[in-house]
Amino acid sequence: MKKALSRIIKGGLAFACAEIIACGGHETGGPDPSTGAGGSAGGGSPFDGSMAADGAISGFTSRWIDHLISSVSPNPDPAVRSGYVSMDSRAWHEVSVLKFVNQYFILDRPDLAMFQRGQEQTVEHLVLAFEDWLSDRIDAGRAPRRLLDLVNAASSAYQAVAKEHSEWLGGNVSDAELARMGRGRGIIDFVSSLTDAQTVAFGARVSGASGMLWSSSL
Repeated sequence: MKKALSRIIKGGLAFACAEIIACGGHETGGPDPSTGAGGSAGGGSPFDGSMAADGAISGFTSRWIDHLISSVSPNPDPAVRSGYVSMDSRAWHEVSVLKFVNQYFILDRPDLAMFQRGQEQTVEHLVLAFEDWLSDRIDAGRAPRRLLDLVNAASSAYQAVAKEHSEWLGGNVSDAELARMGRGRGIIDFVSSLTDAQTVAFGARVSGASGMLWSSSL
């Protein structure tokens, strides 16, 4: 439970704190949620990217994580529409504030939104380009080997399902439809396995915008 909560809280809190400190010049030590005391590190100076400032933010988030984790308690007999794990009232409101901070300072930023929309278009372009490539009977065999393996595996799985439980596929088990679904599943599996850098590089390569002819990652 502690690891899961740490990942959730750190994801928004650390970045939000860094942004607030960098923009507003608040104390890099941050308040201690258990005592209300202000942070001692940073002395009220803006975040400057130094090791001391990084350490102060790390301590700030660690104290908040420990505080929020300690506020979680199991409830063996929860009320209707409740859960077996709950937070105390103060911590619940603190999390609500942190969620607002994360939304306002991180998720609603225009530069992040622009980057996310660009990534969405890159992924969409890459998926459609692979679909067009694999639909080309003459040139499909030159697609990346791992992509072909994933498509073959998915197609075999769909064919097995079509034979044993055709109703799972809505009754549409024609060879063309099974091939289309196999291509789609294989392409999605391949693209989802790529890193961000690989996705951008492959997108540029299939559009002819990359000057790199050979790649060892295909």
